[in-house]
Amino acid sequence: MIETTKGDFKLAPAYDLLNTHLHVDDSDFALSRGLFSEGDKSKFLKYNGKVNGRSFLEFGKRIGVRDKRVSEILAQFTTEYPLLEQLVEASYLQSDTKKTYLTAYRQKRNRLLDRNN
Repeated sequence: MIETTKGDFKLAPAYDLLNTHLHVDDSDFALSRGLFSEGDKSKFLKYNGKVNGRSFLEFGKRIGVRDKRVSEILAQFTTEYPLLEQLVEASYLQSDTKKTYLTAYRQKRNRLLDRNN
């Protein structure tokens, strides 16, 4: 998801697949601003005020996607891919940036696994 200049959200283009959080201090998953009203934030952004798997289930419900399909999509993002870590380690990123990248990846993956209220 990306925020447009009008303040609404749309799906990010397929080319936007890098971890921009390494370079830009932006909102987390774009769900913590604008997609849930203030009253909903306490209910669906419980993980230290950040998005978790339950947040995506609720988001899917609000836009008309069935829970089963949202769960299938979340499963793709929460599956462990050992090759991912190998590729990051083999990349030309500096050592501290590799560590930051992998830490961010693991934290977001773990939060998506959390589907509790």
